[in-house]
Amino acid sequence: MKKILTIILSIVLVLLVSGCDNTGDKNLQKISDLRHELNEQIKEVKNAGYKVVTLSDDFVAKIPDSDILYDLTLTAETFDFQQFYDKFDKIFDKEFGDIYTQEDKDALYRVLYEGENGENYLEDTVLLKNRIDKLKSGEQKLGQIYVDTDKAYLTLFLFGTGVYGLSHDDLLKQAGVSDYISVSMYDPTNFFDVVKNYLDVDSEDRYALLDREVSVREAAEKVKEMTAEYNYSWGGDLEPEVYQVRIIDIGGGKYGFDFTFTPSYKGVIFDSYEFTDSAGQSMYGEKTLSHNYDLFMPQAFMMEYGQFERFHGGYSGYTAKETASHDRVISFADAVKILEDELASQMELSVSRAELMYTGMYPASEDDKDENSENSGETVDRSVEKAFPVWKFRCHNTNDDLKYIIYVNAINGKVEYYVCDWWEVRN
Repeated sequence: MKKILTIILSIVLVLLVSGCDNTGDKNLQKISDLRHELNEQIKEVKNAGYKVVTLSDDFVAKIPDSDILYDLTLTAETFDFQQFYDKFDKIFDKEFGDIYTQEDKDALYRVLYEGENGENYLEDTVLLKNRIDKLKSGEQKLGQIYVDTDKAYLTLFLFGTGVYGLSHDDLLKQAGVSDYISVSMYDPTNFFDVVKNYLDVDSEDRYALLDREVSVREAAEKVKEMTAEYNYSWGGDLEPEVYQVRIIDIGGGKYGFDFTFTPSYKGVIFDSYEFTDSAGQSMYGEKTLSHNYDLFMPQAFMMEYGQFERFHGGYSGYTAKETASHDRVISFADAVKILEDELASQMELSVSRAELMYTGMYPASEDDKDENSENSGETVDRSVEKAFPVWKFRCHNTNDDLKYIIYVNAINGKVEYYVCDWWEVRN
Protein backbone atom coordinates (compact mmCIF):
# COMPACT_ATOMS: atom_id res chain seq x y z
CA MET A 1 0.00 0.00 0.00
CA LYS A 2 2.85 2.37 0.89
CA LYS A 3 4.53 1.71 -2.48
CA ILE A 4 1.28 2.48 -4.31
CA LEU A 5 0.85 5.73 -2.35
CA THR A 6 4.43 6.73 -3.18
CA ILE A 7 3.86 6.20 -6.91
CA ILE A 8 0.60 8.18 -6.83
CA LEU A 9 2.21 11.10 -4.99
CA SER A 10 5.18 11.14 -7.35
CA ILE A 11 2.91 11.22 -10.40
CA VAL A 12 0.85 14.05 -8.92
CA LEU A 13 4.02 15.99 -8.14
CA VAL A 14 5.39 15.61 -11.66
CA LEU A 15 2.10 16.82 -13.13
CA LEU A 16 2.09 19.85 -10.90
CA VAL A 17 5.68 20.97 -11.28
CA SER A 18 6.42 20.21 -14.93
CA GLY A 19 6.80 23.38 -16.96
CA CYS A 20 5.33 25.82 -14.45
CA ASP A 21 6.65 29.38 -14.58
CA ASN A 22 6.00 31.43 -11.48
CA THR A 23 7.55 34.83 -12.07
CA GLY A 24 4.27 36.40 -13.12
CA ASP A 25 3.27 37.15 -9.53
CA LYS A 26 6.66 37.08 -7.82
CA ASN A 27 8.94 40.07 -7.37
CA LEU A 28 12.68 39.61 -7.80
CA GLN A 29 14.81 40.88 -4.93
CA LYS A 30 18.31 42.32 -5.05
CA ILE A 31 20.76 39.66 -3.93
CA SER A 32 22.53 42.14 -1.64
CA ASP A 33 19.24 42.92 0.12
CA LEU A 34 18.29 39.24 0.29
CA ARG A 35 21.52 38.45 2.09
CA HIS A 36 20.71 40.94 4.85
CA GLU A 37 17.06 39.89 5.08
CA LEU A 38 17.57 36.12 4.94
CA ASN A 39 17.16 35.50 8.67
CA GLU A 40 13.96 37.53 8.73
CA GLN A 41 12.62 35.59 5.75
CA ILE A 42 13.41 32.32 7.50
CA LYS A 43 11.40 33.49 10.53
CA GLU A 44 8.59 34.54 8.17
CA VAL A 45 8.45 31.07 6.64
CA LYS A 46 8.52 29.36 10.03
CA ASN A 47 5.58 31.47 11.19
CA ALA A 48 3.57 31.14 7.98
CA GLY A 49 1.73 27.99 9.01
CA TYR A 50 2.19 26.30 5.65
CA LYS A 51 0.50 22.92 5.13
CA VAL A 52 3.01 21.47 2.67
CA VAL A 53 6.37 23.02 3.62
CA THR A 54 7.99 23.39 7.04
CA LEU A 55 11.61 24.07 8.00
CA SER A 56 13.31 21.40 10.10
CA ASP A 57 14.82 22.17 13.51
CA ASP A 58 18.34 21.93 12.03
CA PHE A 59 17.48 23.95 8.90
CA VAL A 60 20.39 25.74 7.17
CA ALA A 61 20.22 28.35 4.39
CA LYS A 62 23.22 29.41 2.30
CA ILE A 63 23.59 32.57 0.18
CA PRO A 64 26.78 33.24 -1.85
CA ASP A 65 28.81 36.39 -1.23
CA SER A 66 28.47 37.51 -4.85
CA ASP A 67 25.84 40.15 -5.63
CA ILE A 68 25.55 39.01 -9.26
CA LEU A 69 24.66 35.59 -10.65
CA TYR A 70 24.88 34.53 -14.29
CA ASP A 71 23.48 32.26 -16.93
CA LEU A 72 26.56 30.45 -18.19
CA THR A 73 27.74 28.27 -21.02
CA LEU A 74 30.68 26.02 -20.15
CA THR A 75 33.04 24.69 -22.78
CA ALA A 76 35.75 22.10 -22.13
CA GLU A 77 39.22 23.29 -23.05
CA THR A 78 41.50 21.17 -25.22
CA PHE A 79 45.05 20.17 -24.33
CA ASP A 80 47.83 18.80 -26.47
CA PHE A 81 49.94 15.82 -25.49
CA GLN A 82 52.85 17.83 -24.10
CA GLN A 83 50.63 19.92 -21.83
CA PHE A 84 48.99 16.77 -20.54
CA TYR A 85 52.27 14.93 -20.02
CA ASP A 86 53.85 17.90 -18.21
CA LYS A 87 50.93 18.10 -15.80
CA PHE A 88 51.00 14.38 -15.05
CA ASP A 89 54.75 14.52 -14.49
CA LYS A 90 54.48 17.54 -12.18
CA ILE A 91 51.81 15.91 -10.00
CA PHE A 92 53.67 12.59 -9.91
CA ASP A 93 56.83 14.32 -8.70
CA LYS A 94 54.89 16.17 -6.02
CA GLU A 95 53.11 13.08 -4.74
CA PHE A 96 55.66 10.32 -5.25
CA GLY A 97 59.01 12.01 -5.92
CA ASP A 98 60.24 10.94 -2.49
CA ILE A 99 59.98 7.23 -3.30
CA TYR A 100 60.59 7.10 -7.06
CA THR A 101 63.46 8.63 -9.03
CA GLN A 102 63.50 10.19 -12.48
CA GLU A 103 64.96 6.96 -13.80
CA ASP A 104 62.05 4.96 -12.40
CA LYS A 105 59.54 6.77 -14.57
CA ASP A 106 60.39 4.91 -17.78
CA ALA A 107 59.30 1.68 -16.12
CA LEU A 108 56.27 3.19 -14.37
CA TYR A 109 54.47 5.51 -16.80
CA ARG A 110 51.87 3.57 -18.77
CA VAL A 111 49.24 4.63 -21.26
CA LEU A 112 45.80 3.87 -22.59
CA TYR A 113 45.62 4.91 -26.22
CA GLU A 114 43.41 4.48 -29.23
CA GLY A 115 44.43 1.67 -31.53
CA GLU A 116 44.46 1.55 -35.30
CA ASN A 117 40.82 0.51 -35.52
CA GLY A 118 39.60 2.80 -32.75
CA GLU A 119 39.87 0.19 -29.99
CA ASN A 120 41.46 1.05 -26.64
CA TYR A 121 44.40 -0.77 -25.13
CA LEU A 122 45.04 -1.01 -21.41
CA GLU A 123 47.84 -3.44 -20.65
CA ASP A 124 50.66 -3.41 -18.12
CA THR A 125 53.12 -3.89 -20.95
CA VAL A 126 52.12 -0.66 -22.73
CA LEU A 127 54.79 1.73 -21.50
CA LEU A 128 54.57 5.40 -22.34
CA LYS A 129 58.19 5.43 -23.54
CA ASN A 130 57.32 2.88 -26.23
CA ARG A 131 54.50 5.02 -27.64
CA ILE A 132 55.57 8.58 -26.89
CA ASP A 133 56.71 9.46 -30.43
CA LYS A 134 53.43 8.35 -32.00
CA LEU A 135 51.44 10.10 -29.27
CA LYS A 136 53.36 13.35 -29.69
CA SER A 137 52.88 13.32 -33.44
CA GLY A 138 49.17 12.56 -33.14
CA GLU A 139 49.54 9.29 -35.04
CA GLN A 140 47.92 7.61 -32.04
CA LYS A 141 45.42 9.29 -29.74
CA LEU A 142 46.15 9.32 -26.02
CA GLY A 143 43.42 8.35 -23.59
CA GLN A 144 45.20 8.40 -20.23
CA ILE A 145 48.55 8.19 -18.48
CA TYR A 146 48.71 6.16 -15.29
CA VAL A 147 50.97 4.59 -12.67
CA ASP A 148 49.77 1.63 -10.64
CA THR A 149 52.15 0.06 -8.10
CA ASP A 150 51.88 -1.23 -4.54
CA LYS A 151 53.02 2.21 -3.33
CA ALA A 152 51.56 4.68 -5.80
CA TYR A 153 48.50 5.12 -7.95
CA LEU A 154 47.92 8.09 -10.25
CA THR A 155 45.81 8.43 -13.38
CA LEU A 156 44.77 11.39 -15.52
CA PHE A 157 42.46 11.29 -18.53
CA LEU A 158 43.20 13.58 -21.48
CA PHE A 159 39.60 14.81 -21.72
CA GLY A 160 39.75 16.24 -18.21
CA THR A 161 43.37 16.86 -17.19
CA GLY A 162 42.28 16.77 -13.56
CA VAL A 163 43.33 13.96 -11.24
CA TYR A 164 40.92 11.11 -11.85
CA GLY A 165 42.59 8.87 -9.28
CA LEU A 166 45.38 9.27 -6.72
CA SER A 167 46.22 6.94 -3.83
CA HIS A 168 49.11 6.50 -1.40
CA ASP A 169 49.77 3.31 0.53
CA ASP A 170 49.86 5.20 3.86
CA LEU A 171 46.11 4.72 4.19
CA LEU A 172 46.52 0.96 3.87
CA LYS A 173 49.36 0.91 6.38
CA GLN A 174 47.22 2.80 8.88
CA ALA A 175 44.48 0.21 8.35
CA GLY A 176 46.94 -2.65 8.87
CA VAL A 177 46.69 -3.91 5.30
CA SER A 178 49.97 -5.51 4.23
CA ASP A 179 49.04 -7.01 0.86
CA TYR A 180 48.56 -4.98 -2.28
CA ILE A 181 44.87 -4.55 -3.10
CA SER A 182 42.85 -2.96 -5.88
CA VAL A 183 42.90 0.82 -5.90
CA SER A 184 39.11 0.79 -5.74
CA MET A 185 39.47 -0.39 -2.14
CA TYR A 186 41.33 2.76 -1.09
CA ASP A 187 38.10 4.43 0.05
CA PRO A 188 38.72 5.07 3.77
CA THR A 189 35.21 3.92 4.66
CA ASN A 190 36.25 0.40 3.64
CA PHE A 191 38.53 0.31 6.67
CA PHE A 192 37.38 2.96 9.15
CA ASP A 193 34.17 4.23 10.73
CA VAL A 194 32.57 7.57 9.86
CA VAL A 195 32.24 9.71 12.99
CA LYS A 196 30.37 12.64 11.46
CA ASN A 197 28.80 12.76 8.02
CA TYR A 198 29.31 15.94 6.02
CA LEU A 199 30.04 18.90 8.24
CA ASP A 200 29.92 22.40 6.78
CA VAL A 201 33.35 23.69 5.80
CA ASP A 202 33.22 26.59 8.25
CA SER A 203 32.93 24.27 11.27
CA GLU A 204 35.37 25.06 14.09
CA ASP A 205 35.21 21.47 15.41
CA ARG A 206 38.77 20.27 15.99
CA TYR A 207 40.21 16.79 15.44
CA ALA A 208 43.64 15.22 15.80
CA LEU A 209 45.22 14.12 12.54
CA LEU A 210 48.32 11.91 12.63
CA ASP A 211 50.62 14.91 12.97
CA ARG A 212 48.55 17.74 14.51
CA GLU A 213 45.15 18.90 15.65
CA VAL A 214 43.27 21.22 13.30
CA SER A 215 39.77 22.57 12.86
CA VAL A 216 37.55 21.51 9.98
CA ARG A 217 37.70 25.06 8.64
CA GLU A 218 41.54 25.16 8.70
CA ALA A 219 41.81 21.79 6.98
CA ALA A 220 39.26 22.77 4.33
CA GLU A 221 41.18 25.95 3.53
CA LYS A 222 44.41 23.98 3.21
CA VAL A 223 42.96 21.31 0.94
CA LYS A 224 41.37 23.93 -1.29
CA GLU A 225 44.76 25.66 -1.59
CA MET A 226 46.46 22.36 -2.49
CA THR A 227 43.83 21.46 -5.07
CA ALA A 228 43.99 24.86 -6.76
CA GLU A 229 47.79 25.07 -6.83
CA TYR A 230 48.23 21.98 -8.98
CA ASN A 231 44.80 22.00 -10.69
CA TYR A 232 43.90 18.62 -9.21
CA SER A 233 40.37 19.47 -10.27
CA TRP A 234 38.90 22.01 -12.69
CA GLY A 235 40.99 25.01 -13.57
CA GLY A 236 40.28 27.38 -16.44
CA ASP A 237 37.47 29.66 -15.24
CA LEU A 238 36.24 27.28 -12.52
CA GLU A 239 37.75 27.02 -9.05
CA PRO A 240 37.54 24.20 -6.50
CA GLU A 241 35.47 24.69 -3.38
CA VAL A 242 35.30 22.30 -0.45
CA TYR A 243 31.60 21.65 -0.03
CA GLN A 244 31.40 19.30 2.95
CA VAL A 245 33.69 17.24 5.18
CA ARG A 246 33.30 13.78 6.70
CA ILE A 247 35.23 12.83 9.84
CA ILE A 248 36.81 9.35 9.76
CA ASP A 249 38.08 7.57 12.91
CA ILE A 250 41.41 6.00 11.91
CA GLY A 251 42.18 4.59 15.37
CA GLY A 252 44.41 5.49 18.29
CA GLY A 253 42.57 8.71 18.96
CA LYS A 254 43.40 10.00 15.48
CA TYR A 255 41.10 11.07 12.66
CA GLY A 256 41.07 11.72 8.93
CA PHE A 257 39.15 14.30 6.92
CA ASP A 258 37.26 13.18 3.82
CA PHE A 259 36.54 16.24 1.68
CA THR A 260 33.89 16.61 -1.01
CA PHE A 261 34.52 19.32 -3.62
CA THR A 262 32.30 21.19 -6.01
CA PRO A 263 33.29 23.72 -8.70
CA SER A 264 32.57 27.42 -8.34
CA TYR A 265 32.47 30.43 -10.61
CA LYS A 266 33.30 33.83 -9.11
CA GLY A 267 32.60 32.47 -5.66
CA VAL A 268 29.25 30.80 -6.43
CA ILE A 269 29.18 27.01 -6.19
CA PHE A 270 27.64 24.50 -8.58
CA ASP A 271 25.22 21.74 -7.75
CA SER A 272 26.60 18.21 -7.70
CA TYR A 273 26.72 15.70 -10.51
CA GLU A 274 27.01 12.74 -8.17
CA PHE A 275 23.28 12.07 -7.95
CA THR A 276 22.87 11.14 -11.60
CA ASP A 277 24.31 9.02 -14.35
CA SER A 278 24.94 10.20 -17.90
CA ALA A 279 21.39 9.34 -18.98
CA GLY A 280 19.89 11.78 -16.51
CA GLN A 281 18.55 9.17 -14.10
CA SER A 282 19.02 9.09 -10.34
CA MET A 283 20.40 5.96 -8.71
CA TYR A 284 16.84 4.75 -8.24
CA GLY A 285 15.74 5.51 -11.80
CA GLU A 286 13.72 8.70 -11.30
CA LYS A 287 14.13 11.30 -14.02
CA THR A 288 16.17 14.28 -12.84
CA LEU A 289 14.76 16.66 -15.45
CA SER A 290 18.15 17.23 -17.14
CA HIS A 291 20.03 18.24 -13.99
CA ASN A 292 23.10 16.24 -14.95
CA TYR A 293 26.35 17.63 -16.31
CA ASP A 294 30.01 16.77 -16.32
CA LEU A 295 31.17 18.78 -13.30
CA PHE A 296 31.88 15.91 -10.96
CA MET A 297 32.30 16.30 -7.20
CA PRO A 298 35.77 14.93 -6.36
CA GLN A 299 36.66 13.51 -2.98
CA ALA A 300 39.97 13.78 -1.13
CA PHE A 301 41.16 12.09 2.06
CA MET A 302 43.74 13.58 4.44
CA MET A 303 45.32 11.92 7.50
CA GLU A 304 48.31 14.27 7.75
CA TYR A 305 48.00 18.02 7.34
CA GLY A 306 48.93 19.08 3.80
CA GLN A 307 49.07 15.54 2.36
CA PHE A 308 46.47 13.80 0.20
CA GLU A 309 46.16 10.10 0.89
CA ARG A 310 43.48 9.77 -1.77
CA PHE A 311 41.98 12.00 -4.45
CA HIS A 312 39.30 10.77 -6.81
CA GLY A 313 37.07 12.19 -9.53
CA GLY A 314 38.73 15.48 -10.50
CA TYR A 315 38.32 17.26 -13.82
CA SER A 316 39.47 20.61 -15.09
CA GLY A 317 39.74 22.92 -18.05
CA TYR A 318 36.44 24.75 -18.53
CA THR A 319 35.90 28.20 -19.97
CA ALA A 320 32.75 30.02 -18.90
CA LYS A 321 30.79 32.49 -21.02
CA GLU A 322 28.31 34.78 -19.29
CA THR A 323 25.15 34.91 -21.38
CA ALA A 324 23.04 36.87 -18.88
CA SER A 325 23.60 38.53 -15.50
CA HIS A 326 21.20 38.82 -12.58
CA ASP A 327 21.51 41.10 -9.55
CA ARG A 328 17.95 40.14 -8.54
CA VAL A 329 16.51 36.70 -7.84
CA ILE A 330 13.40 35.17 -6.39
CA SER A 331 13.68 35.63 -2.63
CA PHE A 332 13.96 32.74 -0.22
CA ALA A 333 10.48 33.41 1.16
CA ASP A 334 8.95 33.51 -2.32
CA ALA A 335 10.79 30.34 -3.37
CA VAL A 336 9.30 28.50 -0.40
CA LYS A 337 5.88 29.95 -1.22
CA ILE A 338 6.23 28.55 -4.74
CA LEU A 339 6.82 25.10 -3.27
CA GLU A 340 3.80 25.53 -1.00
CA ASP A 341 1.54 26.63 -3.86
CA GLU A 342 2.71 24.26 -6.58
CA LEU A 343 3.37 20.93 -4.85
CA ALA A 344 0.73 18.33 -4.18
CA SER A 345 -1.34 19.04 -1.08
CA GLN A 346 -0.89 15.41 -0.02
CA MET A 347 2.82 16.09 0.56
CA GLU A 348 4.33 17.20 3.84
CA LEU A 349 7.88 18.42 3.25
CA SER A 350 10.39 19.04 6.00
CA VAL A 351 13.15 21.18 4.46
CA SER A 352 16.61 20.74 6.00
CA ARG A 353 18.71 22.91 3.67
CA ALA A 354 18.27 25.62 1.05
CA GLU A 355 21.08 27.00 -1.12
CA LEU A 356 21.27 29.62 -3.83
CA MET A 357 23.68 28.18 -6.37
CA TYR A 358 24.18 27.11 -9.97
CA THR A 359 22.83 23.94 -11.46
CA GLY A 360 23.28 22.75 -14.99
CA MET A 361 21.71 21.24 -18.01
CA TYR A 362 23.30 18.62 -20.25
CA PRO A 363 20.48 16.98 -22.22
CA ALA A 364 20.27 13.23 -22.62
CA SER A 365 19.43 13.42 -26.33
CA GLU A 366 19.67 15.88 -29.16
CA ASP A 367 15.88 15.98 -29.30
CA ASP A 368 15.68 17.54 -25.83
CA LYS A 369 14.57 21.15 -25.72
CA ASP A 370 16.12 23.96 -23.70
CA GLU A 371 13.34 25.27 -21.45
CA ASN A 372 15.70 27.83 -19.86
CA SER A 373 16.63 29.71 -23.00
CA GLU A 374 15.04 32.94 -24.18
CA ASN A 375 13.54 30.97 -27.06
CA SER A 376 11.98 28.23 -24.96
CA GLY A 377 11.74 24.91 -26.79
CA GLU A 378 14.70 25.37 -29.14
CA THR A 379 16.96 22.36 -29.71
CA VAL A 380 19.90 22.28 -27.31
CA ASP A 381 23.48 22.48 -28.56
CA ARG A 382 25.20 19.50 -26.91
CA SER A 383 28.68 20.89 -27.57
CA VAL A 384 28.34 23.20 -24.56
CA GLU A 385 26.96 22.79 -21.08
CA LYS A 386 24.70 25.37 -19.50
CA ALA A 387 24.31 26.55 -15.93
CA PHE A 388 21.87 28.94 -14.28
CA PRO A 389 20.96 30.06 -10.73
CA VAL A 390 18.51 28.04 -8.65
CA TRP A 391 17.27 27.59 -5.14
CA LYS A 392 18.09 24.00 -4.20
CA PHE A 393 16.03 22.46 -1.39
CA ARG A 394 16.70 19.20 0.43
CA CYS A 395 13.41 17.85 1.68
CA HIS A 396 11.99 14.88 3.53
CA ASN A 397 8.42 14.00 2.58
CA THR A 398 6.90 12.50 5.70
CA ASN A 399 3.96 11.10 3.71
CA ASP A 400 6.05 8.65 1.69
CA ASP A 401 9.18 8.75 3.89
CA LEU A 402 11.37 9.62 0.89
CA LYS A 403 13.88 12.42 0.48
CA TYR A 404 13.64 14.86 -2.43
CA ILE A 405 15.94 17.36 -4.08
CA ILE A 406 13.73 20.19 -5.36
CA TYR A 407 14.90 23.11 -7.50
CA VAL A 408 13.22 26.46 -7.95
CA ASN A 409 14.75 28.39 -10.84
CA ALA A 410 15.85 31.61 -9.14
CA ILE A 411 14.82 33.75 -12.15
CA ASN A 412 11.68 32.24 -13.67
CA GLY A 413 10.39 30.16 -10.77
CA LYS A 414 10.23 26.85 -12.63
CA VAL A 415 10.11 23.87 -10.24
CA GLU A 416 11.88 20.57 -10.84
CA TYR A 417 12.67 17.68 -8.54
CA TYR A 418 13.93 14.16 -8.11
CA VAL A 419 13.78 11.55 -5.38
CA CYS A 420 17.07 11.11 -3.56
CA ASP A 421 16.94 8.88 -0.52
CA TRP A 422 20.69 8.75 0.12
CA TRP A 423 22.13 12.26 0.52
CA GLU A 424 23.77 11.30 3.83
CA VAL A 425 26.17 9.29 1.68
CA ARG A 426 26.99 11.92 -0.93
CA ASN A 427 25.42 15.31 -0.63
